[in-house]
Amino acid sequence: MEGTLKISKGGINLGLDDLLKWLKSEVGSGIMFLNPADAKRFARKILAGMLGLLFDWDDTLTTAGKKNRSWLLLQEALRSMGNAAAVTGADEVEGLRQHYRKIEDARGPLLSEEMHKWHEENLRIFIRSGLRMSAIQAQIQQDAELYSEAAVLLRELLDQGAAVCIISAGIAEIIRLILKKYGIDPEHYVNLRVFAIELVFDEEGLLVDYDPSTIVTADDKSRLAKRFMVERGIEDRNVIAIGDGLTDAEMLRDFGSQATMVLFCPAHKIDGLTEASFKKMAGRVHAVVKIDFGIIAEVIKGVID
Repeated sequence: MEGTLKISKGGINLGLDDLLKWLKSEVGSGIMFLNPADAKRFARKILAGMLGLLFDWDDTLTTAGKKNRSWLLLQEALRSMGNAAAVTGADEVEGLRQHYRKIEDARGPLLSEEMHKWHEENLRIFIRSGLRMSAIQAQIQQDAELYSEAAVLLRELLDQGAAVCIISAGIAEIIRLILKKYGIDPEHYVNLRVFAIELVFDEEGLLVDYDPSTIVTADDKSRLAKRFMVERGIEDRNVIAIGDGLTDAEMLRDFGSQATMVLFCPAHKIDGLTEASFKKMAGRVHAVVKIDFGIIAEVIKGVID
């Protein structure tokens, strides 16, 4: 199919022009904004072993509209445990979520300090309520959804040596467990790095602590991603960042101007994203697509050789 993403065992491969051509031809109105000045940026291909991919997690690789975001999965796992303390804890978490949601609705994205406070208040509730790993695992098997064909894409690129960095304000163990559910074991890939909050469980699987230094906010994403890409020897011009919202526009702040940012915006985040706001991001975001990343998954199975 002309214009589809092509991945071959021989080595060449992620054509940025293929991505944009496919979106234009197959989706029609899928391209929301594309800066004409960036046309040359997309008219090239990158060897898989020289490619660096940065991914946001929730609503980018995970399916939109499902209760499978990291924090919601923890909340549902806590509720599923059934005891009074757990249910009360889950209700407290929901109350906190609504509180900070009101702040976002009234003023916009949370400040870095507010994000840290939100995370730590949540984590203390989970610890106090006795959350167990077994409940988290069961909840992931029941609800968590990664775009399955997108998982095929990730696995293929990882097998070919592409550097993949997943950066999230969510929970590292949740991300790793979902990747494993879809056949990607992070322990098998030195070229895969997950930056997210690390939880601490005791020998019986009880949540007892967390590592505060691993809390990731929008201000941290670029620094962490840059460090990993330098470790892997990936040049800025071969780095592609993929996110689902305006806060991800800062993911390339520590990279040179040759790095590429594409936002895939699911329906629930498209409101308020205007051409005027896109123009303000010129130089940082190079294309905005008014569909979710999962649309690409529909053709990947038939494209991989």
